[in-house]
Amino acid sequence: MLKSLEGKVAVITGGAGGIGSAIARCCLDGGMRVVIADISDEALERAAKDLNVPDRLHTVVCDVSTLAGNEQLCAATLQRFGQVNLVCLNAGAARLKPMQDVTETEWRLQVGVNLDGPFFGIKAFLPTLEQQDDAHIVVTASVMSLFSAPVMGPYFATKAAVLSLVESLYFDLQNAGSHVGVSALMPGDTRTDAMKNSVQEDTDPELAEMAKSDLEHGTPPETVARAVLQAAQDGSFYILPNIGDYQDIIDARHQRIRQRLLPDAELA
Repeated sequence: MLKSLEGKVAVITGGAGGIGSAIARCCLDGGMRVVIADISDEALERAAKDLNVPDRLHTVVCDVSTLAGNEQLCAATLQRFGQVNLVCLNAGAARLKPMQDVTETEWRLQVGVNLDGPFFGIKAFLPTLEQQDDAHIVVTASVMSLFSAPVMGPYFATKAAVLSLVESLYFDLQNAGSHVGVSALMPGDTRTDAMKNSVQEDTDPELAEMAKSDLEHGTPPETVARAVLQAAQDGSFYILPNIGDYQDIIDARHQRIRQRLLPDAELA
C-alpha cells in the first residue's frame, strides 16, 4: 500500500494513452513523480506534451513482452528518480477475430503483451519494491477475465490468465510476509482507443463498428484511474470500476457452469 502519494514514484506501462495516461495524470495531480512506458516513441512524445509536467515526468520506450525490456525500465526509473513505489503493469493488446482466423503472429502479440508483460514486470520490479517502505503493484486484467465471448479468444484467455497470476502473486507475498501490496484492475469498456486499436485492415466491418460503439459508451478513463489510486492507498485487491454493467453476464455464466449447461454467446 501507499500511505501517501506526495513525492512517491509511479511506473505505468502502456502509459502513453487511455487508462495508462489517465493513471499518470492522477498520479501527477497527487504529487507523484511518474515514468510512463510505451512501445511507441511518438505516442510517448504526445503524452508528455499533454501531461506537461516535465520536472516530474519521464518517458521510456519499452517492449514489455521481454524480461530485458522490463529490467531496463526499472533501471531507467531508478536512474531518473531513485526509487519505485507504485508499478502499474497496464500495457495490453487485442485483435477482433474468430479463433480459427487468428494468426500465430496475432496470438504471440497478445500473449506477449497481456501475459508475459505482467509476469516479466513483476520479476523486474518486485526486488526493488521490497526495498521501499511504501510499495504497490497494480496489474491490468479485465472484467473479461470473468466470462468469455466470440471474436476475442486470445484476449479473453490472456486476461483470465493474468487474473490467476495476480491472485497467486497475492497469496505468495502474503505467505512470505511481504509488505508489497497487490491489486488486479478489472475494467470493462472504457472510453479509450483500445478497441479502435484492435481493428486491423482485415477486421470484419461489422466488428469494427461494434468496437467504435463500445468506445463511445465506455466508462471515462479518469474514473478507472481514480479507482486505481484509491486501491493503492487502501489495499483493495479487486478493482472493478464498472462491474455493474457486467454483473448479470458473470452471474449467468457461473450459473450455467454449475448446471453443466453449454456456453451461451447471447449472454456475452
